[in-house]
Amino acid sequence: MREELHKRQVKEISVRQIILTVQEYFWAVLRGWPWLVLGAVLMGGYLAWSASQRPIYWVAETTFVVNDDQNSGGGGLGSVLGQIGLGGGGGGGGHNLKRIMAFTTSKYLLNQMLLDSAVVAEQNDLIINHVIRGCKLEEAYLLPESYGITKITSNSIDSMKKKERSLLKLVYTHLTLSDEYPVVTEIDDETGMLSITTKTQEEELSLFLSKGLYEYISAFYTLESTGQSKASVGRLQGKADSILTELNSVEYQLARFTDTRLSLANQRDRLKLAQLNRKLSILTLAYGEVVRNLEASKFALSANTPFFQLIDVPFTPLLKMKPNPLKAGLKGGAIGIIIASVFVALAYFYRLVMAEGTPETPN
Repeated sequence: MREELHKRQVKEISVRQIILTVQEYFWAVLRGWPWLVLGAVLMGGYLAWSASQRPIYWVAETTFVVNDDQNSGGGGLGSVLGQIGLGGGGGGGGHNLKRIMAFTTSKYLLNQMLLDSAVVAEQNDLIINHVIRGCKLEEAYLLPESYGITKITSNSIDSMKKKERSLLKLVYTHLTLSDEYPVVTEIDDETGMLSITTKTQEEELSLFLSKGLYEYISAFYTLESTGQSKASVGRLQGKADSILTELNSVEYQLARFTDTRLSLANQRDRLKLAQLNRKLSILTLAYGEVVRNLEASKFALSANTPFFQLIDVPFTPLLKMKPNPLKAGLKGGAIGIIIASVFVALAYFYRLVMAEGTPETPN
């Protein structure tokens, strides 16, 4: 019983001591209010100044959806594709939205776009040069000192010099991995909507990049999704045209032979007529089969062709993004007070420790 009472008293004393210690440090921190004010002023002033020095960014967002009608494997379409040797497309229906977004920021597609020409701000140039100017890369990465060039003159990677290729890689890395996030792609899992957001220091460049990336990804993904079906349609169309040409030739030969042979008493004439009729039947059957497969292949091409539908298209004036110096200053002030409080508390703790270790002076 006594042990339990003793433990309870120890516990009560410990909790009381903790409360008193916290109160002691709290009042010590308040007594050091000049340091708190100094910390708030210094940190708040720095963050406010830093925010005021940051450039204005223009933000453009293009939102779109892709149809989900490509039902691979099973069903009527899978059977039709199997009959003409295309297969069912193998597992999983619909278009892979993550795959589309991965293509959007891929090196192949972005480099292809960067090396294309366009008119931005009434200036015709390679898109990569527009990006270098609009994102202020010459100053940010010290291009003259680091690369010896500030623009690219060739629109083909194969014909580029080593410095230009390095600059192309730098621009790609800046667009996709920079802390400024010039290009951001997102997928809304609930609605299936996709968005391409671009952010640069030039309004027209942001607008152009957002729309341009949408156009490039829609064209590229459509080509990538329908390449096999288009090739099959092309082969079957060529075969159908070839058979039709030969079929017309045989029909003309048969008509001419019939016109010139009023009597078929000659056995060779009868044999020739039988051969032409047999060839005509074979070609007619073959042509019908090829046309049937051709129509099935066209149906597969239509089913596999993705449909991109724009939802929101950006237009000027675009949204301006710039840190608010006042908010940054208030945030910095709060951070400064916290940091100063920690230092004041540590200083008070240091004085207490040093005071305990100092021997008392005899009277």
